[in-house]
Amino acid sequence: MNIRINPEEVFRYTAAASLSHDADWQWQVEKAIAETEAHISPRFCYRFFSVQPEKNGICLPQTTLFLPGEDIKKHLCHAEECILMAATLGSGTEQLIRRAMAISMTQGLLIDACMDAAIEALCDKVCEEIVTKLDATKSLTDRYSPGYGDLPLTIQNQFLTTLDAQKQIGLHVSEALILTPKKSVTAVLGIVDKSEDKKRSSCKTCNLRETCQYKTCRKDETE
Repeated sequence: MNIRINPEEVFRYTAAASLSHDADWQWQVEKAIAETEAHISPRFCYRFFSVQPEKNGICLPQTTLFLPGEDIKKHLCHAEECILMAATLGSGTEQLIRRAMAISMTQGLLIDACMDAAIEALCDKVCEEIVTKLDATKSLTDRYSPGYGDLPLTIQNQFLTTLDAQKQIGLHVSEALILTPKKSVTAVLGIVDKSEDKKRSSCKTCNLRETCQYKTCRKDETE
């Protein structure tokens, strides 16, 4: 899957949106984007599952994976089916970041920001593909990842096993519950009727709105 990195997103991840019109910074960002796009190896996998609400979370029948917490129940409250997805930029990303950091801190930070923008772009592409497989009356909820709200990171290993992501895309989780390669994402999406009001993704509705370092760069924060 071909991923194109949006320069505006790179500036947002570096918290340097005010420099987006500076010619030198534009050149540095464009250079970092080109290098990043040349080294990433986007891979992803996903599966559809039935949703069975339980007292303390969500059960996925025919699997051993249980999604605990009230937040995931709320996220999937209008969904009879959901999708588990995993995406990664590949193992080469970490080496590229280390090499860039060795050259200069600025270059390293820019490459890291490019990676963040790239993994988000990949996830968006995956969601676009999934939508093409849905009935015309259905749509997707926003992505909801382990670690959000009260959905614990401790489910990561079983989450990956359910998708066979270790074999499918080379994605693993460490004993410290960190995904490896690091520039990777796991997420749950609900399949809902289009008639349902879709919860708008914005800083105001994000569980991390009080601590996020990027929110001041987002236009929707003041909307």
